Amino acid sequence: MMSEEQQQQFEQVPQSQLEIKERARAIHLALSNRDSFEIFCLAAYGIIASTSSWREQGFSKKRYYLRLKGLSDLGLVHKDGGKYKHSALGRIVYESQVKSLESTLKELAKDQNSHGDEFQ
Repeated sequence: MMSEEQQQQFEQVPQSQLEIKERARAIHLALSNRDSFEIFCLAAYGIIASTSSWREQGFSKKRYYLRLKGLSDLGLVHKDGGKYKHSALGRIVYESQVKSLESTLKELAKDQNSHGDEFQ
């Protein structure tokens, strides 16, 4: 038997190629927003669901909850107990996109430092 979260994620799985492309576009669009991206990255470690979380991160209440809802609606984050965390899809996107890109950029910077202007 599926948990409620698994059922919701199953229901969010796009069925057609067009739905898949639209969902991928929507995810990239959401993560291109600085606030959404910051909240998405924080969710990798768990964001305590409290009334002061938005203040601690320097967001207005409206901006914080609007972006958090957007990430949740896309199936990237969910509330688990008293924390907002990545969903299964969120973990995959975070590891394959964010962490992978950070690693690539670090390696590139290291190569540029050791090879001078060769890569520019």
